Amino acid sequence: MAVKPVQTVLFLVVAAAAAVGADLVDQFDQSSLNIQPNDDLFTILKKASFVKRKYYGETEIQVNGFSWSNCGPGTDAIKVNSASVSPDPLNLPGNANVGFDVTFSAPIVAPLKAELKIEKRVLFWIEIPCISNVGSCTYNDICSMIPSPPGGQCPPPFSSYKIPCRCPFKPGRYRLPSYQVYINDSSIPAALADGDFRVTARLSTNGKQVACVAGTLSVTRHQTAASRKMK
Repeated sequence: MAVKPVQTVLFLVVAAAAAVGADLVDQFDQSSLNIQPNDDLFTILKKASFVKRKYYGETEIQVNGFSWSNCGPGTDAIKVNSASVSPDPLNLPGNANVGFDVTFSAPIVAPLKAELKIEKRVLFWIEIPCISNVGSCTYNDICSMIPSPPGGQCPPPFSSYKIPCRCPFKPGRYRLPSYQVYINDSSIPAALADGDFRVTARLSTNGKQVACVAGTLSVTRHQTAASRKMK
């Protein structure tokens, strides 16, 4: 089956972005990726990531350059005063220190709608589509997605710092000092595990926006020491 010209262009763009090192770009061809005429961009990204693992073996993920900003008007009910993730760069799997300082100026009640937009730079910025609730997705009520804590008590560190962990959220200022968590890279989709990204999250309730936060970060894959030894 012939590959349409537009698919060939997409293949070249994605393959160039997915390869680590320009010397391997020419190894990504249409036969190895098995691109089909009806493949969407997310599918092409996944295929490129699979072929890259074939050449590189087991890899680790490194995250760096994390930055954020409020992107809504000053009237939004939720304002992020500060947010931190360290170390920078952050190697995954591994431990991360996270912290935040958030002000709720009004009660936040269900349904709490979340609209997430994730873009990846592949020569230009492209929006990652929503597939299986991953990507640029809309969640009509994230309150219903938050599990009820056993016994109604929020787990640490929320309980330690009197931070609510379920809807409704009362007005107040909530701070989480630097807290260490372990992050496993196995839950990160391959298409989101390599490249420069920008993310915008908008929250609204009853049709009124209550928060908007935008962030950027860079993600790279590198070969593990064990894989390098096997070469």
